[in-house]
Amino acid sequence: QAISSGEVAERFSSMVAAQGGPTDLIDNPDRYLAKAPVIRPIPAPESGRLVALKTLSIGQAVMRLGGGRHRLGGLIDSSVGFSDIVPVGTTLETGDPMAFVHAPSEEAANQGVADYIAACSVGDGNPDSHPLIRKILY
Repeated sequence: QAISSGEVAERFSSMVAAQGGPTDLIDNPDRYLAKAPVIRPIPAPESGRLVALKTLSIGQAVMRLGGGRHRLGGLIDSSVGFSDIVPVGTTLETGDPMAFVHAPSEEAANQGVADYIAACSVGDGNPDSHPLIRKILY
């Protein structure tokens, strides 16, 4: 309910502004966020249902794209990563976009596509049911 009502976006905007960031980041992200040189769809390797995503593997793929630190003080390229990720349970046809890779080069985009596809399970099964919010910590 907090997500669909917009409350989460409002709180995020307040946190960004409280730390000196722009107050209109949610409404105008292109004004503030860098774009990767290469943006490419990641095609479903086969028809079926997206049964699972290995989120650790996807996080490691973001690291390889340059979106994380390999050592303390390392640089982070905030323009890279994955976007428009289809949710687990989505029915796909071969070639349908499962997500988009944002990469610093064609070579990195190729690796990002391969890494993402390897982290996905597409098939006939039903996805495991997991709650959207597993635990509230505070």
